[in-house]
Amino acid sequence: MNLSDKTFKERARAFPQLEPLRQCRKTLAQLRLHELTVGADGRNRCLLSPVGTRTGRNALSNSKFIFGAAAWLRLLIRPPVGRGPAYIDWSAQVGIWILVAQQLLALHRATYRIFWRWAEENVARADLNGVIKTVYGWPMYTGPEWNPRAALNFPMQANGAEMMRIAAMLATEAGITVCAPIHDAFLIEVDIVDLESAVAEMREIMAEASRKVLKGFEIRTDVEIVRYADRYRDERGAQMWRIAIEQLEHIEAAAA
Repeated sequence: MNLSDKTFKERARAFPQLEPLRQCRKTLAQLRLHELTVGADGRNRCLLSPVGTRTGRNALSNSKFIFGAAAWLRLLIRPPVGRGPAYIDWSAQVGIWILVAQQLLALHRATYRIFWRWAEENVARADLNGVIKTVYGWPMYTGPEWNPRAALNFPMQANGAEMMRIAAMLATEAGITVCAPIHDAFLIEVDIVDLESAVAEMREIMAEASRKVLKGFEIRTDVEIVRYADRYRDERGAQMWRIAIEQLEHIEAAAA
């Protein structure tokens, strides 16, 4: 019997009633909530460990970062009075079953043969030259234990990291408060009255970053906006949050 979180996650896509159980299991497995680095002002701050991976991505600690914990705990995020965060994401991934993903991948290989030839040539060049690089020169070196699949995935992950760095710099120069980078997304926060314009500016910044790295090709972004006194909402953990709050209310009522 396979009880891994990966298996639970796949089954929960087909049977949503399993999602609260998955979130509960994940929470129990990560039950180190005391390690979340929350300051006196109620904000979660932790070391981003920039360029801490071979692909140049950040290497954040899941135990110290709210976005590394179970999805339902993200509902702890709530903006202060008069402020509004926005989650702006490059990712356009859709959750599907592994078998469906394998079929789509096979169709993609059959349809976009030139792309796959280019991708496989990247692997061959990396094997020959001992290194593969991003468009801005971030390298990953091969070695005795090198996995060719890493080179196949490297252009997407590492150039995605380049896009994140460019967007972070442009956003900072534009005066936008970046709360945190989250893989292929940014969490920003501004005054509510400026929220819409700041979101539009950040989306254009992210579009510009994608154009710089991808030679003019632009990746679209999705946005989720939160306004006081709402909480940040991740639908994957919404039901588990309701269950947790109900249990807390029962405990408080019993203790009264």
